[in-house]
Amino acid sequence: MNQTMRHIIAKQVDKQIIIPNTKDIGKLYDKSKIGRKKNNILYLDPLEAVFLLEKKKIKIVSENKEITFKEFFQKISEEKHSFETQYLIYRDLRNRGYPISIIDQHTFSLNKKYLIFTFSEDDIITVSKLEKLCRQTIEEKTSILIGVVDEEGDITYYEISTIEPIGEISNNYSIKTEGILFNNRVIIFNQKVMDLHKKEFYGKPFEEGLQLSLIEALYLKQQNLLKIITPKGKQISYETFQKFLLDTHPDILFRYPIYQDLKKRQLIVKTGFKFGTHFRAYTNLPNETHAEYLIHVIKPKATLAWAEISRGVRLAHAVRKTFLFAFKKRNKIIYLKITRIRP
Repeated sequence: MNQTMRHIIAKQVDKQIIIPNTKDIGKLYDKSKIGRKKNNILYLDPLEAVFLLEKKKIKIVSENKEITFKEFFQKISEEKHSFETQYLIYRDLRNRGYPISIIDQHTFSLNKKYLIFTFSEDDIITVSKLEKLCRQTIEEKTSILIGVVDEEGDITYYEISTIEPIGEISNNYSIKTEGILFNNRVIIFNQKVMDLHKKEFYGKPFEEGLQLSLIEALYLKQQNLLKIITPKGKQISYETFQKFLLDTHPDILFRYPIYQDLKKRQLIVKTGFKFGTHFRAYTNLPNETHAEYLIHVIKPKATLAWAEISRGVRLAHAVRKTFLFAFKKRNKIIYLKITRIRP
């Protein structure tokens, strides 16, 4: 004969949900790691109470009247902004068997190994805020997971960390040469510079010389390895070249500090246009490895939509690369690694 499952009785007292029965406390607190125990009473967070209500594990009673799941969910949602977003993530992780601890309205802890931050697809974020969260987890010796709930209630999880990309390219090229500045590139008509392409992958072959991107030309000019002239033969100084870029290609000067830093890190850096990013970077020569990184340069306080982040991460995963945001903060270049994971 089937027996009806006994519901645990929870009481609402002064906006708090409590469970006073010792046996019930053992079932929830000791076995399921749910609630906060104090003075032989178990206190439930609203998230925990909603979850247990949905699972039909408890009944909530207030003044001898039972509160339904709908009534309780609506009430808590009115009191707590974006409660349903946090609940969907809490519910998902609990359903997977994870013992989630609730830290605050937007943060969970998973076995003290991960801090989990909750967002809706419509929430706006900055890379500076993400980097701040990373620093918080470093201080607490945990890793960071972010759960994002889309408009249909599906959840995507991202792991985010700072990274120090390092390559194996010596950048010791020393032959000085001359290039002609055109509108969108600098062309070197000199076959002796082909080693610049073979050894460090600058430019692309052009007749018996090389065509350089403007950002490559700027870097080589700064290293005093390239003399730039106009098609009429007039020499262009570094300052004049910078002004030309500021007037015609200001985005290059915006990206240049990152390019410069990546070169110092002994990486090969090429355009990421085909992948919808600013750069792709190799730790070694392209004939020995694929580009490991797709790098998007951004201002630290520029706002980002989660759809934009999702697009970059998804594409990088599809082509077996790591997606990085790069930005300059207090004269330091910071690289933020974002990968999609399934907890």
